[in-house]
Amino acid sequence: MLPFFAPTTVWGDSIFTGTLERPNVTIRQVNGGLVHYEIGGRAGEPIAVSKISRIQANDEPAFNAAEVAYVTGEWETAAENYQKAIADRRTNLWIVDWSLPRLVESAKRCGRFDAAVAGYIELVKKDPAAAAAYKPTLPEAKSAYLSVAVDLLSAALKEPTITNAGRQPLLLLLLEIHRLRKDDAAIAEIARQLGEIQSNADTSQQGDAGRTAAELRLGLAHVALDQGDFQKAIEQIESNRGLFTLPAQQADALYCLAMAKYGLADKVNDPAVLKEAALAFMRVVAHFKDVADLPQVADSLYRTGLIMERLNEPKSAVRIYQDVIGQYNTDPAAAKARARLEKLNAAGPS
Repeated sequence: MLPFFAPTTVWGDSIFTGTLERPNVTIRQVNGGLVHYEIGGRAGEPIAVSKISRIQANDEPAFNAAEVAYVTGEWETAAENYQKAIADRRTNLWIVDWSLPRLVESAKRCGRFDAAVAGYIELVKKDPAAAAAYKPTLPEAKSAYLSVAVDLLSAALKEPTITNAGRQPLLLLLLEIHRLRKDDAAIAEIARQLGEIQSNADTSQQGDAGRTAAELRLGLAHVALDQGDFQKAIEQIESNRGLFTLPAQQADALYCLAMAKYGLADKVNDPAVLKEAALAFMRVVAHFKDVADLPQVADSLYRTGLIMERLNEPKSAVRIYQDVIGQYNTDPAAAKARARLEKLNAAGPS
C-alpha cells in the first residue's frame, strides 16, 4: 500500500518567508536532519529539523497531542503519545522519523528509561551512527525500568535483520545496564559477544565506525575492571589510545586507567603505585574539568582525596575534598567528600 501523506500545519522560526505558521504543507520525508515537503503540489526547499518547533497532522491525534506536550514541556505526556503515534501502523512514515528523537528526549526528561531505550533501538535500526547522539542515560541501579530495557534490547538483538553495525551499540548499552546491576553472568556473555565483534573490527576506522570501535574497547576495559583484572583493563586502554578521539571517550579511558592503577595499588600495597594512581586521577581532572557533563571528573578528584588519606597526607585530602564540594556541589562525589571531610575534622589536626 502506498504511504498516505496527510496535510499538516507547521510552526517554526520564520521558515516560510517570515511566517511562523504555515498550513496545508504536505511532508514527504524526514531524513538527514531535513524535512522534505510540498506546498500546492510543488516541492519546497528542505527545512532543517531544528527550525521547526511543532507540526500538526490531520487524523493523527496521538502525534498532535505529543507535539503540543513537547513544546509545553509536559514530557511524560509527550513520551506516551509519541509511542502511540509510532506504534500506529497507519502512521505516515515521516511521523515515525520525526517522533523517534523527540520520544527519546521526552523520555529522558521525565525519567522514563524504558521509553528512551525503545526509541533508541528504533533509531539504531534506521541509522546506528546517527543514533549515537540519542543514547539514553542510565537511571539509578534500583530503577524498575532497567529490567524492561534489558527485555527490549535482548529482543532487538535477536531480530534476524539486525546488522553488526546495529548490534554493537545495543550490546554496549546492554553491557552498561548489566554492569550497573552487577549481573556477572550477563556481563560475561555480553563481553564474549563484544569480543567476537572486536576480533573482526578494523581499529583504524575513523568517523562513526571509529567511534563505535572506541566504545567497544572502553566497554571491554570496564568489564575487565569490574572483574578485578586490572592489568587487562590497562592493556585495553593503552593499546587503543588512538581510537579515543571524543572528549567523553578520552575522559572515560583515562578514568578507567586510573581506576585500574588504583586497583593494582590495593593488590601490591605500594605507596609508589598509589601515587601513580593519584596522578592518573588528576590527569582526568586537569584535562576535562572544563568539559560539561563528565561525571568522571568529580569522582576522580574525590578519589585523589582518598589516596591522600591513605598516604597519610590529611591536609592535602582536606583541600581536595573542599574543592570537590565547592566545584561539584550537585555531583554524588560531593556528598561522599563531605562525609570524609567531617570524619577528618572530627579526628582533629595530625
